[in-house]
Amino acid sequence: MKGGKIWPGLLTAALAFTGVLAAESAAWRENFADTEKKDGRLEAVGWKLDATKFGVPKTKFYVEPEESAEDKQVLVIDSEKATGCILYDLSDKVDLQKTPIMRWRWRVKTLPDGADGRDEDKDDQAVAIYIGTNALLGKRSIAYRWETDTPKDYAGEVKYAGGLMRVKYFVVENKETPAGEWVTEERNVAEDFKAAYGSVPKKFAISVCGNSQYTKTDTRAEIDYIEFVAKSDQK
Repeated sequence: MKGGKIWPGLLTAALAFTGVLAAESAAWRENFADTEKKDGRLEAVGWKLDATKFGVPKTKFYVEPEESAEDKQVLVIDSEKATGCILYDLSDKVDLQKTPIMRWRWRVKTLPDGADGRDEDKDDQAVAIYIGTNALLGKRSIAYRWETDTPKDYAGEVKYAGGLMRVKYFVVENKETPAGEWVTEERNVAEDFKAAYGSVPKKFAISVCGNSQYTKTDTRAEIDYIEFVAKSDQK
């Protein structure tokens, strides 16, 4: 380019190409910065309480400042002999064909003592992240769990409501990871869902759960952020 000049047409094309790349690698990210005050605590906007059980205390989900977090605040999952999830509908926000990688940063402060996902009477987790969709014959989900006694890298399946609700879960951390230690995870959600159910969902919701109802314990976990990114954005 003579004299170091960029011709207007070339500049326009370059900017358009840059925009295409940005769109292809665009990520959805939840850093729990958008909050509202409720019952004296900050709650994450857009999330709704889900998967509670009659007669069982509800797990508490709230946002607190935390200097060690990348975004300086965390989602707290506080379960006192309780169960429950919060759910966020990502149907119009994430395309798993374009951004199939879920990356998140979490830690556990207190695990449910003696919990083991392989035993339905001990099936508690201080924190788990679910990806779920409503299918013609029921609800299908995959889950990434921080277990206690269940071995890391173990994959299991549970069914509810006579098989109408199915969960394929993956143990990504357990009691071997020191309490209070931040861990960053990455999973290809599209590949995991397709391997479990034969297809990649176009519409889905994400849930964060905490359970301690079976072990009758008190647990606490925290999440710094969750994001969906393109394969090229993997760290």
